[in-house]
Amino acid sequence: MLLLSVGAHAGPPLPLVTGTDYPPFADTAMPGGGIAVRVVRAAFERVGETPRIDVLPWKRGYVMVLGGQYLATFPYIHTPERELAFHYSAPIFKGGSYLYTLPGKQFDLGNPDALKGRSLCVPHGWESPAQSSVTVAVSRGEFRLERPADLAGCMRMVAAGRVDGFTALEALMSKVSEDVALSGRFERAAEPVQVVELALIAPRNNPGSAALLARFNQGLKLLKADGSYKRLLEGG
Repeated sequence: MLLLSVGAHAGPPLPLVTGTDYPPFADTAMPGGGIAVRVVRAAFERVGETPRIDVLPWKRGYVMVLGGQYLATFPYIHTPERELAFHYSAPIFKGGSYLYTLPGKQFDLGNPDALKGRSLCVPHGWESPAQSSVTVAVSRGEFRLERPADLAGCMRMVAAGRVDGFTALEALMSKVSEDVALSGRFERAAEPVQVVELALIAPRNNPGSAALLARFNQGLKLLKADGSYKRLLEGG
């Protein structure tokens, strides 16, 4: 196994990996590869590093980071299982994940008793929101999860009345609903199901990971201090 390591200042390039089809955060069709790609590149460059960001299928890139072929991957949310294997950076992006349904069809995703006979669409590979209540309802056979390939698939299923709802970050929802010509079709819950933080993650089995993320965090802090971060989120 090749295990790359980073000291106080690594020589260029820094091999990083992300995926695509996760707009507006990581998508090869978007300017600069998406919000997260722009932010990660700029943060490292701000502290004198030269990142090399490859785009691979999400699962393959994730496994290759664990195997040492890449130093880090992004953007990922916090999960208990993932935190056993990875260190997390400061958030690249932070926002609310909301339940979306057809108008007038909202339900309480956090209440297992309110889920009887309901269904939720969660794209393949995504974490289910409100995990405890959903797990209870599914184990009772009272709640159904659908797992299409992507969020666009979930939107189409809800629009067709095949599933009751889906959850998504507001920024992600806005971009994908426009892409599939379903903008304005869904009702958003008043409160988020959860607050989601998207981060750069680096494996705990690499002794240089903590230092790598510390440099990234420093660069991110500098971007926020001078207004560059806001411009990157807006596409500038």
